Amino acid sequence: MTLVKFKNQNGTQLNNQVPFNSFFNDLLEGDFFGGQSFSRVPDVNILEENENYIIEVALPGFTKDQVNVKIEDDVLTISSAKEGEKEHGRYLKREFNSQAFRRSFNISETMDTDSIKAEMKNGILFLHIPKKEEAKPQIKEIKIS
Repeated sequence: MTLVKFKNQNGTQLNNQVPFNSFFNDLLEGDFFGGQSFSRVPDVNILEENENYIIEVALPGFTKDQVNVKIEDDVLTISSAKEGEKEHGRYLKREFNSQAFRRSFNISETMDTDSIKAEMKNGILFLHIPKKEEAKPQIKEIKIS
């Protein structure tokens, strides 16, 4: 897997010139195992604002009907049981595949779990988790005399 291609001073590319690197690139890309890639969990961003927390989950290829969000025993779980796509031929190279996943997060007592809002937009799941009133920053203005 080469993210950046380098050129030497002559202008020729220095891409996968080391056989050892090529072997590991093929292994990680899935070629070594007949095109099957390793399953992985989606990437997330977690943002804390004054009023709430926002969890962003990258779910390209998924629809909102294929994603489940639930809270059980103070654990927020995001999962999908997406069925495999029917193949109409043999892949010569397969670099992406949407598979079932499960990702869990511990819920803090500062979170208002009764008011969580979820929306799916452009392949990203947004979870807005409000903070409880006692967890919000208290700002007191002091008058200057």
